[in-house]
Amino acid sequence: MNKKSTSQSAPARLPARERFRSSLGEGGFFNLRVLVALVVAVTGVALTFFATSAPGQAKPGVHTDRGSAKLPKPLAAAPLGGPVVVSITPIRGPERAYQPGAGIADLDHGFAAGATRYLHDDGIIYNDTRVCFLWSQDGTTTLFEPSHDLNTTRSVYFAHQITPDGSKVAGSVAFLNTRTTAPWIGERDAGLKYLVLPPNLQGSAVAISNDGRLAAGTLFGGGFNPPPSQATVWLDGVLQTLPSAQLWSEVAGVSEPHLPPNSHPMSSDGSIIVGASGPASDQLQATKWVNSVEVPLSTGDPQTQSSVALFVTDDGVVFGTATRTDGHVVMVRWDSDGTPQVLEPPNGLSVITLNAIDRSGTVAGGSLALSTSCIQLPDPACNQSPFVWTASGGFTILPENGHENFYDLSTVTAVSDNGRVVAGALRASTRTDGDPPDVGFLWSADTGLTLINDIIGQPNPDLLQQSRLAQPPGRL
Repeated sequence: MNKKSTSQSAPARLPARERFRSSLGEGGFFNLRVLVALVVAVTGVALTFFATSAPGQAKPGVHTDRGSAKLPKPLAAAPLGGPVVVSITPIRGPERAYQPGAGIADLDHGFAAGATRYLHDDGIIYNDTRVCFLWSQDGTTTLFEPSHDLNTTRSVYFAHQITPDGSKVAGSVAFLNTRTTAPWIGERDAGLKYLVLPPNLQGSAVAISNDGRLAAGTLFGGGFNPPPSQATVWLDGVLQTLPSAQLWSEVAGVSEPHLPPNSHPMSSDGSIIVGASGPASDQLQATKWVNSVEVPLSTGDPQTQSSVALFVTDDGVVFGTATRTDGHVVMVRWDSDGTPQVLEPPNGLSVITLNAIDRSGTVAGGSLALSTSCIQLPDPACNQSPFVWTASGGFTILPENGHENFYDLSTVTAVSDNGRVVAGALRASTRTDGDPPDVGFLWSADTGLTLINDIIGQPNPDLLQQSRLAQPPGRL
């Protein structure tokens, strides 16, 4: 029995001016070319694909810039009318890297960042250590090797955002032995720098301004009775907590059960930062800081128990989620003036993940399910369906290659500016011999679902994690 139905739509609740704004993206960049960053662990190489849905293109070929390598066999032809690979660029790790994987990419500016195990000075590759690296399309890579005065043998580093010029990367590290986290900035010219933390507090850095001067994140404590979290910025490395009338505050979300791997909680110039604040960690309400002044974001829904803002555009449009008193989770969109629009998924579904929005704030994508939590997986109530939401068409539940009951962790990870092309991953919580592999996908409103395997002709790359679209001017 298929509990999921695909390609369903619910009417959008946006004013006419927003429907007009969304139409500006029709026929734009993504109708001609889509850039897909494919995260693969195959001989230590992550691949970047340039795909197009336009007919009449030349036969697929392999681009061989410095640092790239040709595929061992010809690329497979894509389904009729579907995306076609026109070039492939391997994203190679640094010289001492072992099994690197790209986690974020700014393909419009030619940069990608990820994590890798690496050969330490003692000649050992530690399984519990993953440090970040930065790749540039000119073929150069930078390994952000940790400082030797910290425990480097059991630590995992995460990159969250790259500046457009590729000079800096903002991220966080988890020290596994001490069970603590810390924020850091990686500079191509200066290496890894840990951001200042107050005594006995941990922290994370999840965003960085275009000029690289301002990083944003959250301070928090550990233990069974942790101190209140604090929304924080670092200006030129100097820590400044964001003012709040509430006891608890966060940039993006720390207390939420389902957070996007890379939210976008700060505008490019750092003037707008979004997150949540409240009297307790389970009573947070969405908020934004405009030039360091706190502005609460009301959902306008009396049933809201908590809410969080996760994404903001440079025009000030904010996206987030709200949890109602009955446990149902809806998506919320705030106009630049703070006017809320509650966007409720169809068929009683809840928003499980909100992973991406477009630059204008008229498209969003993630996953939906009947329940937000289950005792164990798989569970039909927590079977996630990927979705895309557009201002003009509302919610559309995407197909999962005929395996809607098997793929229970599927999600959309990136959206194009007009919402007519999205990328994501079909994933399962459990697998036995003979089950289909986890695989990335492209979905087009014109051609439907296309598996990345079918585009590139690779035989079941089971280590494939997810696909992402790059959006001009370079923000994922």
